[in-house]
Order: sequence, then structure tokens, then C-alpha cells
Amino acid sequence: MPSPKLYDKESGSLVAPRLDLDYCFQNPPTLNLYGDFRKGVVFVEVEFGNRASVFRDYFKFLCGASFQLFELGVLIAAVDPPRFFPEGDRSIPGSMASFDYAHQHLRVLPFTVPMLLIGLLPEN
Repeated sequence: MPSPKLYDKESGSLVAPRLDLDYCFQNPPTLNLYGDFRKGVVFVEVEFGNRASVFRDYFKFLCGASFQLFELGVLIAAVDPPRFFPEGDRSIPGSMASFDYAHQHLRVLPFTVPMLLIGLLPEN
């Protein structure tokens, strides 16, 4: 596929690229979808990152599901992040992904495969 023309020298203006749908359907993208674990038709992400990481995981789930790469998505998140890092920087746990945060957003996203959200509790 030729690269899109973004600048028209004759008119001196920017030109919005056109998407060649025929090319896209004849040459579907190859996805190398990497997760924390994958076993057969189950794709798993374990999230101890910040809240933005939850959305990266959900994007992977949505992408993988749309290309039928798995049949069950599993996200594991901490129920109480500060208890996992009692000695660390006190600002970090407040911005960490949590079970409640993941659940709040999982409920409104249009997943086409079953999703399982698991809350991880720290050991006492």
C-alpha cells in the first residue's frame, strides 16, 4: 500500500489520507498480542501498574476478542493496593490499579467474549 499523501505541493495545503478499504480487507493485520499468560483460549493479565495500565489491558482484550484470538479474558487486580506495598512511597498505591477501579470500567466496555475479573488479597 503506498504511503498516504499528507501535503499537496500544488495547493500548499494538508490533505487528509484516505483509507483503502479494499487493501485492508485483502491484507488483514497480523497481531502479536502479548499478555502476562495465555493458555489455549484463555488470555490473562495481572495488573499491579497504575490505573492507565488497566485501559491498556482492556484494549488488548478488545483487540484480541475482535480478531477471535481467545474466548475468555481474565484480569487479576489487587483489592487493596496499599496493603501490597506497605513500605513504599505512599503516593504510589493511590494511583495503582485496583479491583474496584477495574470493575467500574469493565461494566461499561463492549466486550464480545466473557471476562473474568479476579480480586487479589494480600497475605496477612
